[in-house]
Order: sequence, then structure tokens, then C-alpha cells
Amino acid sequence: MNDDTSKFLKMPNNDLLLELTAHINEYGVWINKEFELNESDEDDIFPIVVMRETIHKILEELQKRSISFDASTLRTLDKKWQSYLQNHKDSDYIFSVNRDDEPKSNWWWWIDQLDTLTDEEKTTL
Repeated sequence: MNDDTSKFLKMPNNDLLLELTAHINEYGVWINKEFELNESDEDDIFPIVVMRETIHKILEELQKRSISFDASTLRTLDKKWQSYLQNHKDSDYIFSVNRDDEPKSNWWWWIDQLDTLTDEEKTTL
């Protein structure tokens, strides 16, 4: 859903790792703002979802290049955000974004349905 990730294909390895670290740090800042999963906070939630998608794309590129990365901080942030969203969700809320082509393993696009995802789907980096 985010087509602005083609720039990562051309980045040198060190720059790509720096980009990933910067995105993960920003992701953590946004998660700590604790926006609730409801209609009034949707405009604040969407950029976090796009940011998480970008992180995923960078990780895919690193994997293609056989570059390892310690993902423990990202895993911690993901669990924190998932837990927060599940505890601060309007039960009638449906995330209004076209995500028909997104697999459930890209859980960040399905944040309004976390309780229906498998543990495996929710651990996708």
C-alpha cells in the first residue's frame, strides 16, 4: 500500500540499516502517544500503520541482501501496540482503509481485528 519504498532498493546497506533504525525509533514515539482505536483517532492511527508497513519493506530488503538485524526492539514495540489497541478499542470500530490485497500476516493493516488473527500472524515483522 505504500509505493514510496522503492528508494530502499538503491540504498547502500549501512544507509538502509540507519533508515530502519530511524523508522523504528519514530514508530516507538508514535506508539507512546497512545491513540485509541476509534473513528476520532483514525487520522492519527493511519500514519503509524504506514510507518509499520515501511519498516516491513525495509526488513524485506535487508533479508534479500542477507543482512541480519536485531529485531527485539521492534518485536517489543509491536507487542506493546497490539496490547494497547486491544485494550483501547471501540468494539464497533472498523478501520476504513482499502486493505483487500493485504494478507492477515501484515497485521498492522488489520488492527481493528487483532482478536481474530493467529499468534503467528501477529508476530510478523
